[in-house]
Amino acid sequence: MDIESIIKKDGFYMTVAKGVSMRPLIRAGRDTVCIVKPEPPLLPFEIMLYRMEDRYVLHRLIKAEGGGKYIFLGDNCVTLEHVDEKQIVGRLKLLYRDEKEIHLDSFLLRLYTLLWARPWRIRIRLLRLRNRIKGRLKRFHAEKK
Repeated sequence: MDIESIIKKDGFYMTVAKGVSMRPLIRAGRDTVCIVKPEPPLLPFEIMLYRMEDRYVLHRLIKAEGGGKYIFLGDNCVTLEHVDEKQIVGRLKLLYRDEKEIHLDSFLLRLYTLLWARPWRIRIRLLRLRNRIKGRLKRFHAEKK
């Protein structure tokens, strides 16, 4: 059964997070996410689940483009994704770390969103710089061997 069918049948879908695209907020193998049906309106900086070809992606909504088109970006990503509203499967409702609920409306998460998620243009530049530095360090260490 696919995720859309599970959400339609049960009202939610829970799974252990995979991947690194939403780090540092969501940690693969450690965090559990609960996804519910995406009720309108879809608000900027909410975390949504959507289909991209043969996989599901859990990323942050950056903005609506109009005409049922949206722009998404992972918190640890540098590439914007253009998504049609038909691809959107669900909205992150609950996040658990080590079986403890992390409240999405908590002060710390609102602060994280304000300082890291909202200034997404700056974040992209910072992550690209980090990636360049990591790449150069890797080459430097490889040359030393």
